[in-house]
Amino acid sequence: MQAAFAAGARVVELDIHRTTDNQLAVFHDWQVDCRTNGQGNTASYSMAQLKNLDIGWGYTADGGMSYPFRGYKEAMPSLTEVFQSVEGEFLVNIKSSHTREAEALIRLLKKNPEFAEKIWSVYGAEIPIHYLQKHLPQISSFTKKENKYCLLSHLLTGWFNYASPMCQNTIIAVPSNYTAYIWGWPHRFTQLMKHNNTQVIAMGPRNKAATSEGIDKMSELKPLENFSGYIWTNKAQNLTEVFKP
Repeated sequence: MQAAFAAGARVVELDIHRTTDNQLAVFHDWQVDCRTNGQGNTASYSMAQLKNLDIGWGYTADGGMSYPFRGYKEAMPSLTEVFQSVEGEFLVNIKSSHTREAEALIRLLKKNPEFAEKIWSVYGAEIPIHYLQKHLPQISSFTKKENKYCLLSHLLTGWFNYASPMCQNTIIAVPSNYTAYIWGWPHRFTQLMKHNNTQVIAMGPRNKAATSEGIDKMSELKPLENFSGYIWTNKAQNLTEVFKP
Protein backbone atom coordinates (compact mmCIF):
# COMPACT_ATOMS: atom_id res chain seq x y z
CA MET A 1 0.00 0.00 0.00
CA GLN A 2 2.78 2.38 0.87
CA ALA A 3 4.53 1.50 -2.40
CA ALA A 4 1.33 2.20 -4.36
CA PHE A 5 0.97 5.65 -2.83
CA ALA A 6 4.67 6.30 -3.48
CA ALA A 7 4.11 5.34 -7.14
CA GLY A 8 1.43 7.99 -7.46
CA ALA A 9 -1.79 6.23 -6.45
CA ARG A 10 -4.50 8.60 -5.18
CA VAL A 11 -6.58 5.84 -3.54
CA VAL A 12 -5.67 2.25 -2.60
CA GLU A 13 -8.23 -0.57 -2.58
CA LEU A 14 -8.18 -3.13 0.22
CA ASP A 15 -10.36 -6.04 1.37
CA ILE A 16 -11.63 -6.67 4.90
CA HIS A 17 -12.82 -9.73 6.83
CA ARG A 18 -14.30 -9.71 10.33
CA THR A 19 -12.30 -11.97 12.64
CA THR A 20 -13.71 -14.10 15.44
CA ASP A 21 -12.68 -11.43 17.96
CA ASN A 22 -14.55 -8.72 16.02
CA GLN A 23 -11.57 -7.06 14.42
CA LEU A 24 -11.19 -6.37 10.69
CA ALA A 25 -8.33 -8.16 8.96
CA VAL A 26 -6.93 -6.74 5.72
CA PHE A 27 -6.49 -9.70 3.36
CA HIS A 28 -7.78 -10.41 -0.13
CA ASP A 29 -8.70 -14.10 -0.14
CA TRP A 30 -11.80 -15.77 1.30
CA GLN A 31 -9.54 -18.55 2.56
CA VAL A 32 -6.01 -18.39 3.93
CA ASP A 33 -4.86 -21.54 2.09
CA CYS A 34 -3.77 -19.82 -1.11
CA ARG A 35 -1.30 -17.29 0.31
CA THR A 36 -0.44 -18.49 3.80
CA ASN A 37 0.60 -21.67 5.61
CA GLY A 38 -2.85 -21.89 7.24
CA GLN A 39 -6.11 -23.53 6.22
CA GLY A 40 -9.76 -22.54 6.29
CA ASN A 41 -11.86 -19.41 6.00
CA THR A 42 -10.14 -16.16 6.83
CA ALA A 43 -13.11 -15.11 8.98
CA SER A 44 -12.78 -18.25 11.13
CA TYR A 45 -9.55 -16.95 12.71
CA SER A 46 -8.92 -14.41 15.44
CA MET A 47 -6.69 -11.47 14.58
CA ALA A 48 -3.92 -12.93 16.76
CA GLN A 49 -4.14 -16.26 14.93
CA LEU A 50 -3.98 -14.55 11.55
CA LYS A 51 -0.88 -12.67 12.65
CA ASN A 52 0.84 -15.98 13.40
CA LEU A 53 0.44 -17.12 9.80
CA ASP A 54 3.23 -16.75 7.25
CA ILE A 55 1.59 -14.36 4.76
CA GLY A 56 4.39 -14.86 2.22
CA TRP A 57 4.07 -18.64 2.19
CA GLY A 58 2.11 -19.14 -1.02
CA TYR A 59 3.74 -16.56 -3.32
CA THR A 60 5.65 -18.00 -6.27
CA ALA A 61 6.66 -16.51 -9.61
CA ASP A 62 7.97 -19.69 -11.23
CA GLY A 63 5.16 -22.20 -10.93
CA GLY A 64 6.17 -23.46 -7.50
CA MET A 65 9.89 -23.92 -8.11
CA SER A 66 10.62 -21.34 -5.43
CA TYR A 67 8.77 -19.37 -2.76
CA PRO A 68 10.94 -16.30 -2.13
CA PHE A 69 8.68 -14.68 0.48
CA ARG A 70 8.35 -17.59 2.88
CA GLY A 71 9.37 -16.47 6.33
CA TYR A 72 8.27 -12.89 5.59
CA LYS A 73 8.47 -11.04 8.90
CA GLU A 74 5.50 -8.69 8.54
CA ALA A 75 2.21 -9.95 9.98
CA MET A 76 -1.22 -9.65 8.39
CA PRO A 77 -2.49 -6.16 9.29
CA SER A 78 -5.76 -5.13 10.84
CA LEU A 79 -7.71 -2.25 9.33
CA THR A 80 -6.92 -0.22 12.45
CA GLU A 81 -3.18 -0.71 11.87
CA VAL A 82 -3.47 0.29 8.21
CA PHE A 83 -5.36 3.48 9.04
CA GLN A 84 -2.85 4.32 11.77
CA SER A 85 0.33 3.68 9.79
CA VAL A 86 -0.36 4.40 6.10
CA GLU A 87 -1.00 7.92 4.83
CA GLY A 88 -3.65 8.10 2.13
CA GLU A 89 -7.27 7.29 1.28
CA PHE A 90 -8.72 3.82 0.84
CA LEU A 91 -11.46 2.12 -1.14
CA VAL A 92 -12.69 -0.57 1.26
CA ASN A 93 -14.13 -3.79 -0.14
CA ILE A 94 -16.40 -5.75 2.21
CA LYS A 95 -15.74 -9.32 1.13
CA SER A 96 -18.75 -11.13 2.62
CA SER A 97 -22.45 -10.83 1.83
CA HIS A 98 -23.35 -10.53 5.52
CA THR A 99 -23.79 -7.48 7.72
CA ARG A 100 -21.06 -8.49 10.17
CA GLU A 101 -18.22 -6.65 8.39
CA ALA A 102 -20.39 -3.55 8.06
CA GLU A 103 -21.26 -3.74 11.76
CA ALA A 104 -17.59 -4.06 12.71
CA LEU A 105 -16.66 -1.16 10.43
CA ILE A 106 -19.35 1.03 12.00
CA ARG A 107 -18.07 0.18 15.50
CA LEU A 108 -14.52 1.01 14.45
CA LEU A 109 -15.51 4.38 13.01
CA LYS A 110 -17.59 5.30 16.05
CA LYS A 111 -14.65 4.45 18.30
CA ASN A 112 -12.17 6.25 16.02
CA PRO A 113 -14.12 8.96 14.14
CA GLU A 114 -10.87 10.30 12.64
CA PHE A 115 -10.65 7.12 10.55
CA ALA A 116 -13.59 8.31 8.44
CA GLU A 117 -11.20 10.68 6.67
CA LYS A 118 -9.20 7.65 5.51
CA ILE A 119 -12.17 6.10 3.69
CA TRP A 120 -12.66 7.25 0.11
CA SER A 121 -15.57 4.83 -0.33
CA VAL A 122 -16.82 1.35 0.62
CA TYR A 123 -18.23 -1.24 -1.80
CA GLY A 124 -19.42 -4.81 -1.82
CA ALA A 125 -22.58 -6.94 -1.79
CA GLU A 126 -25.99 -5.36 -1.30
CA ILE A 127 -26.74 -6.61 2.22
CA PRO A 128 -23.67 -5.16 4.01
CA ILE A 129 -23.58 -2.01 1.90
CA HIS A 130 -27.26 -1.23 2.43
CA TYR A 131 -26.74 -1.80 6.16
CA LEU A 132 -23.83 0.65 6.10
CA GLN A 133 -25.86 3.18 4.09
CA LYS A 134 -28.67 2.98 6.64
CA HIS A 135 -26.52 3.34 9.75
CA LEU A 136 -23.66 5.49 8.48
CA PRO A 137 -24.99 7.41 5.44
CA GLN A 138 -22.20 10.00 5.57
CA ILE A 139 -19.70 7.36 4.41
CA SER A 140 -19.56 7.01 0.62
CA SER A 141 -20.57 3.51 -0.51
CA PHE A 142 -21.86 1.65 -3.56
CA THR A 143 -22.70 -1.77 -4.98
CA LYS A 144 -22.13 -3.25 -8.43
CA LYS A 145 -25.89 -3.38 -8.96
CA GLU A 146 -26.20 0.35 -8.22
CA ASN A 147 -23.32 0.99 -10.60
CA LYS A 148 -25.06 -0.99 -13.37
CA TYR A 149 -28.39 0.79 -12.91
CA CYS A 150 -26.69 4.18 -12.99
CA LEU A 151 -25.05 3.46 -16.33
CA LEU A 152 -28.27 2.05 -17.79
CA SER A 153 -30.24 5.09 -16.66
CA HIS A 154 -27.61 7.37 -18.16
CA LEU A 155 -28.18 5.78 -21.56
CA LEU A 156 -31.81 6.95 -21.32
CA THR A 157 -31.49 10.34 -19.63
CA GLY A 158 -27.91 11.51 -19.94
CA TRP A 159 -28.42 13.10 -23.33
CA PHE A 160 -30.45 15.91 -21.75
CA ASN A 161 -27.94 16.43 -18.93
CA TYR A 162 -29.91 14.67 -16.21
CA ALA A 163 -28.45 12.28 -13.62
CA SER A 164 -30.84 9.78 -12.06
CA PRO A 165 -30.79 9.26 -8.26
CA MET A 166 -28.73 6.09 -8.86
CA CYS A 167 -25.96 8.31 -10.23
CA GLN A 168 -25.91 10.78 -7.34
CA ASN A 169 -23.54 10.83 -4.36
CA THR A 170 -21.73 7.65 -5.34
CA ILE A 171 -18.85 6.09 -7.28
CA ILE A 172 -19.30 4.90 -10.88
CA ALA A 173 -16.93 2.42 -12.52
CA VAL A 174 -16.88 2.34 -16.34
CA PRO A 175 -15.14 -0.46 -18.32
CA SER A 176 -12.85 1.05 -20.96
CA ASN A 177 -14.52 -0.93 -23.76
CA TYR A 178 -17.92 0.56 -22.83
CA THR A 179 -16.92 4.21 -23.08
CA ALA A 180 -18.21 4.47 -26.66
CA TYR A 181 -21.74 3.88 -25.33
CA ILE A 182 -21.55 6.51 -22.56
CA TRP A 183 -23.27 9.71 -23.67
CA GLY A 184 -20.96 12.69 -23.36
CA TRP A 185 -17.83 10.65 -22.67
CA PRO A 186 -15.51 11.81 -21.32
CA HIS A 187 -15.98 15.52 -20.50
CA ARG A 188 -19.75 16.00 -20.31
CA PHE A 189 -20.23 12.70 -18.51
CA THR A 190 -17.59 13.35 -15.85
CA GLN A 191 -18.77 16.94 -15.40
CA LEU A 192 -22.39 15.79 -14.95
CA MET A 193 -21.30 13.17 -12.41
CA LYS A 194 -19.11 15.67 -10.56
CA HIS A 195 -22.04 18.09 -10.40
CA ASN A 196 -23.99 15.30 -8.68
CA ASN A 197 -21.19 14.51 -6.22
CA THR A 198 -20.19 11.32 -8.03
CA GLN A 199 -16.66 10.21 -8.87
CA VAL A 200 -15.89 8.20 -12.02
CA ILE A 201 -13.40 5.32 -12.19
CA ALA A 202 -12.25 3.94 -15.54
CA MET A 203 -11.70 0.17 -15.39
CA GLY A 204 -10.08 -2.25 -17.78
CA PRO A 205 -12.21 -3.89 -20.52
CA ARG A 206 -15.21 -5.92 -19.38
CA ASN A 207 -14.50 -9.56 -20.29
CA LYS A 208 -16.60 -12.66 -21.02
CA ALA A 209 -16.80 -13.41 -17.30
CA ALA A 210 -18.54 -10.05 -16.85
CA THR A 211 -15.66 -8.68 -14.80
CA SER A 212 -13.13 -5.92 -15.38
CA GLU A 213 -9.49 -5.95 -14.44
CA GLY A 214 -7.25 -2.97 -13.94
CA ILE A 215 -5.54 -0.87 -16.57
CA ASP A 216 -1.95 -1.97 -16.06
CA LYS A 217 -0.11 -0.98 -19.25
CA MET A 218 0.48 2.35 -20.94
CA SER A 219 -1.02 0.92 -24.15
CA GLU A 220 -4.32 0.28 -22.36
CA LEU A 221 -4.76 4.00 -21.69
CA LYS A 222 -5.57 4.80 -25.33
CA PRO A 223 -9.40 4.46 -24.99
CA LEU A 224 -9.19 6.92 -22.08
CA GLU A 225 -7.65 9.86 -23.89
CA ASN A 226 -8.82 13.16 -22.35
CA PHE A 227 -10.43 11.35 -19.40
CA SER A 228 -9.77 13.22 -16.15
CA GLY A 229 -11.27 10.88 -13.54
CA TYR A 230 -9.78 7.98 -11.58
CA ILE A 231 -8.16 4.98 -13.27
CA TRP A 232 -8.18 1.53 -11.65
CA THR A 233 -4.82 -0.22 -11.89
CA ASN A 234 -3.19 -3.20 -10.24
CA LYS A 235 0.27 -1.98 -11.21
CA ALA A 236 0.59 1.72 -10.45
CA GLN A 237 4.35 1.50 -11.02
CA ASN A 238 3.71 0.81 -14.73
CA LEU A 239 1.79 4.07 -15.17
CA THR A 240 4.12 6.47 -13.39
CA GLU A 241 4.88 8.23 -16.68
CA VAL A 242 1.33 9.56 -16.61
CA PHE A 243 0.54 9.57 -12.88
CA LYS A 244 3.54 10.94 -11.08
CA PRO A 245 3.54 11.51 -7.30
